[in-house]
Amino acid sequence: MVIGDDGAVTNTYEDASGTSVEGAYDMPAVVDEFVEKHPDFSYRGSKGILALTGYNGVLGYRTSDIEYGNDPDIDVDEQKKRATAVADTLKDDGWVFASHTWGHTNVTDASMTRLTADTTKWKDEVAPIIGDTDLMIFPFGADISGVAPYNGPKYQLLKDDGFDFYFSIDSSTPAWGQLTGDYVRQARINVDGLSMAAAKTNDQHVLHDFFDVDEAIDPARAEHGFQGSRTASSPLRRLPATRVSPRRNEP
Repeated sequence: MVIGDDGAVTNTYEDASGTSVEGAYDMPAVVDEFVEKHPDFSYRGSKGILALTGYNGVLGYRTSDIEYGNDPDIDVDEQKKRATAVADTLKDDGWVFASHTWGHTNVTDASMTRLTADTTKWKDEVAPIIGDTDLMIFPFGADISGVAPYNGPKYQLLKDDGFDFYFSIDSSTPAWGQLTGDYVRQARINVDGLSMAAAKTNDQHVLHDFFDVDEAIDPARAEHGFQGSRTASSPLRRLPATRVSPRRNEP
């Protein structure tokens, strides 16, 4: 992401010929472009929540001292300045940032030692660029509790770090949440190739409550093997409200 001549966030893209062009090639710029044409789509200018990790940098920039600080070909400080400018522009234009942990960490399975180290890295390497946030969007949807209220050291660590809103994944029901005086939990529904493939073979799938999957899928996807059915290499699990299992192991 870069800031274009008009002061808005756009994307740089290198096409097959090696030519670099600018345009709406990633989600924020695509949404911004749509809202410009259809302002009634955005309530009071709100756009969406961007949940960021930090191990590979931020917003397309190599901002991690841990990963790139010893690379002579990368000026990490300059990368941080550019990423911060993009983040500030996005915030001014209705976007909100959340933590997705620094290392895309499975919070359910992580030890306290690993989770503590991860939150420290996120505060050191991501928060200075995007600003403070009280939103935690769990990688893999892997929550720290089932339907029981939060308690214990993992919750206390995240709460002490300023997180008040927590988002897991639950594609088994149109909505699930938990509100207390200390936090808000809200399940989110994964809208992706796996869930849409499942919806095409299951008339009761939760996505049918929101949109017509057949109308949403680009017909061109069939040319690349998307048939709307499950395969051995990409099984879909209906994610229970009590707990979400990770779809892959952490590296």
